[in-house]
Amino acid sequence: MFKPSCVFVIMGASGDLAYKKLIPAIYSLASDGYLHKDTCILGVARSDIKLDVFHSRIKDGIDKYSRHGTGPGSATNREDWNTFVKRLNYHRINNMEALDDYKMLAEIVLHTKPYKDLERVVIYLALPPGAFYTAVTYLGKSGLNHNKCTIVVEKPLGSDLHTAMELEKVLHSQFKEDQIARIDHYLGKMQALNMMGFRFSNAFVEPIWNDKYIDRIIITASEEIDVNGRISYYDANGIIIDMVQSHLLQLLALTTMEAPIDMTADGIRNEKVKLLKSVDPIRVENVLTAQYDGYLKHEGVPEDSLAPTAVCLRVSINNARWKRTQFIIQTCKCGATRETRIDAVMRPSGSRILNTVSMVPDPNIFSFLVHPTEGIQISFETMVPSISSSTLACDNSGCIEREPGPFLTKPVTLDFDYQKSHIITQSAYERLLQEAVAGDLSNFTRTDEVVAQWKIVANILDNSRNKPIIYAKGLRLLHPVCLDTWNYGKEYIRRLAYGHCRLRVAWEITATAILAGETVSNKIIHSVALWAETHTLNNSFDIILAGGTTPKYCYEHMSRHLVKHLPLEVRKRIFIWLSDERENTCARNNGKMIKECFKDSGVVINEIYDGSKSFETSIQEYSKKLGKVEIFRAAILGIGTDGHICSLFPGCLPTLTSREDQCIIVEVPQLGERRATITPLVIQRITDVIILATGEDKTTALTRLAYAPFQPAFIPAQLATAQSSTTVVCDHTARSSRPVFN
Repeated sequence: MFKPSCVFVIMGASGDLAYKKLIPAIYSLASDGYLHKDTCILGVARSDIKLDVFHSRIKDGIDKYSRHGTGPGSATNREDWNTFVKRLNYHRINNMEALDDYKMLAEIVLHTKPYKDLERVVIYLALPPGAFYTAVTYLGKSGLNHNKCTIVVEKPLGSDLHTAMELEKVLHSQFKEDQIARIDHYLGKMQALNMMGFRFSNAFVEPIWNDKYIDRIIITASEEIDVNGRISYYDANGIIIDMVQSHLLQLLALTTMEAPIDMTADGIRNEKVKLLKSVDPIRVENVLTAQYDGYLKHEGVPEDSLAPTAVCLRVSINNARWKRTQFIIQTCKCGATRETRIDAVMRPSGSRILNTVSMVPDPNIFSFLVHPTEGIQISFETMVPSISSSTLACDNSGCIEREPGPFLTKPVTLDFDYQKSHIITQSAYERLLQEAVAGDLSNFTRTDEVVAQWKIVANILDNSRNKPIIYAKGLRLLHPVCLDTWNYGKEYIRRLAYGHCRLRVAWEITATAILAGETVSNKIIHSVALWAETHTLNNSFDIILAGGTTPKYCYEHMSRHLVKHLPLEVRKRIFIWLSDERENTCARNNGKMIKECFKDSGVVINEIYDGSKSFETSIQEYSKKLGKVEIFRAAILGIGTDGHICSLFPGCLPTLTSREDQCIIVEVPQLGERRATITPLVIQRITDVIILATGEDKTTALTRLAYAPFQPAFIPAQLATAQSSTTVVCDHTARSSRPVFN
């Protein structure tokens, strides 16, 4: 690559970006011989720092964050710290809003040695977004928009479509388009760039890279850290602006764009723009936003802040190649893992005539690992040696005995890893800074890209229209390779995630909450009566009931009418099981409430916890009893305002260890207490689920249940939508008060 002599002018050189990313990246480039030997760095900031103090701070940053430390033998022979530090200077600018200070800076850079004779000037704005307008304007007016100058601008480029377009006007008023490098460090990650290499260089990929063969593409970016240290930025912008509008839409474009006519900057960016313009604006109902528990406790966060720290959304691409493929983008802070990946799941082959050792729901997946591991994994099935005895193929939803024979397959994975292959990759900032010096803007965004990205998310930036769910830290985002991350049963989760189960959920809307309760009660009584006519009384009618105040009237109505319409011998075969319980025996104990409602009805009530034994012992015994029930004929469950069901709360879905985990104890940080709850191993054995919801505070939860992408880590109630029959019964206010969507 062309490497002209250059000066890096870093505006905001005393900040973390310069300390952790920029100057360590420049040092690595110099150490590897990728920069001209005369290249200089001029740090610019308002801080009154002596040069030796600045050098000491930068040296510390290089030792911590550069691929090459400053110690003996850390760098290559091309560069060492003693050589590098001679070309590292600092200039204090007294007032970032004074034109005279910028003119003084321009005089130093353009007319003073050693900078004036260098071929290129790269000005990096490592400044807060609010300082961009003034800095860009005064840099231009002072003469630092000379033809040899390139300005590098960090995100966010605005806070919405309007402010982004205003910033673009300011940039173009002072600089030409080919002088503006809008940096998105995801475009410097090796595997992100390799999306083009893998797709367009391999004959077996491009013919199947379309909606005929690809069922869905999931883009996942999970971070373990919280937002502490970035509170002012994050509370003003949130994760949609921080991640989706920029990084993840760029990954979507690289994954789905058409092949460029050439690999020039405009050739690549033209195709990305075409793709982004074909993405439909995201609708509010197709978005799940969430906020980690404890976010509001950070210093400086308003107590009523709605800033999301996690989001899962569905995207549609309206073009000939991708119209039938489903796209999911999901990202979070305080996640269980640190990973960025793209998973493309192929459609089923149509006929699986071969036996398989494991019941893999998606045998063919292309996985692109973007960060921190960089590589590609391809999952497929292959033949294994024949066996003489039958094989038991199991997952947590059940076991199937496979007959012996020579045609047996098992899932395998081809795994390419840059690091394991001893291919040294540059950091994202190294690559992008090197390209900025060379004047190659292929991996920087263009103004029409920026505008197209803002248009896609324009509908979902108003947090008040989509109040975030509160989730526990350690959130595990579901993606195809870890489809059953909680051990609930692969086939069960697959039916939920990709069987479009919620499209079959029935809705019954009543005028009042009382009528909703009576409707549910009548449904259950009808089911019991029908069961009594068609089954012997040696069997039982097992039903699961939720606690809380919402269903209390329903249970009282049901109890009265069971006594009125059904004989005692039938009522004695009705076994009531509780969905969840608190760790106390106070008035809010679900068991007490249900026993009171069904007093003298003759039904059998199985309590979870009554205080006679320890909480742990009670749950273990209850779990064993649940495990003996083959099928639950019905359940009346509620849905919380945050989308929880039973005591399965957002971010708190438990990982099961065995099929004995029918009822378990879960920690609920949002409530600061422990709860006992049935698990999805029980929920998936319910034939007929009725979700009872009343009151306008349930509107958002019901809307998300109906329209949002499948992500039970956010909306646990989605786990109850794969039954033979699922019905939502709600009153008029719960349904009619829903937001008006675009």
